[in-house]
Amino acid sequence: MPKLIEVTLLNKILGFLGGNSSTDKKSQFIKNLKKADPALGKSFENWENEFIKLLKASRAVKVKHKMDTTEIDKLIQKYS
Repeated sequence: MPKLIEVTLLNKILGFLGGNSSTDKKSQFIKNLKKADPALGKSFENWENEFIKLLKASRAVKVKHKMDTTEIDKLIQKYS
């Protein structure tokens, strides 16, 4: 399965902040972004929520078609 553009973008953003994509770092990033630019912070938060919904919907399609969900399960675990 090719990497999604959103996954690559999220990795780069969180990597820029100093490492892995832990929940604390994501929360701190969004909090700081909202302080600096409330509209941009809200947009990023909404984008992240929609991205996670997309991953879960993609997983449901794979399950329905009896396809392997290993990779998408890793992504959901990593970004949820």
